[in-house]
Amino acid sequence: MDKRGVKFLGEHVVNIIIAVLVVVILVYLGYKMVTIWSDGNKLERAGEALEEIVSKINVVNVEGVEGKIVVFPPENWYLRTFSDYDFPIGECFKASDCLCVCNDIRCEDSKKCEGFDFNVMVDGEISKFAGGNAAGVAVVRYPGLKLESSEEIFIVKEEGVVKVGRVENGARRFY
Repeated sequence: MDKRGVKFLGEHVVNIIIAVLVVVILVYLGYKMVTIWSDGNKLERAGEALEEIVSKINVVNVEGVEGKIVVFPPENWYLRTFSDYDFPIGECFKASDCLCVCNDIRCEDSKKCEGFDFNVMVDGEISKFAGGNAAGVAVVRYPGLKLESSEEIFIVKEEGVVKVGRVENGARRFY
């Protein structure tokens, strides 16, 4: 091959490598944008579900009647209550109880929360394996529910506490 052919071939190889790198970068940026949009959409859905639950909680607290609603939270997120001012960091200031929809069991990452000046409790329990040793297995239990993509929720006021829980087979599920 003469010098012109080597030069011509070299230029095309460089152009092809640059084009492949540009395509890879564009695919990566597209993936990141979809991921950001998806996470933002989940947080938005969590906020909408929480708003519906909070609205019904306030009605049940004032009127003292039982209520049921259907919400569409992000799947595999958690509905948790916190009391005794043990709230997620930066949430529910000046409230006595706190209700959150969170993407992790401890509500440390993405979450939407609402504070209340009356007692609110999620009627359910979430268990998390916390490790083990020769003495046994450690399991931590939290008041809450692991949510599905569509949830029928009951809300009732009993003995001064507004309880929020899951409806299964048309009936309230007790824990």
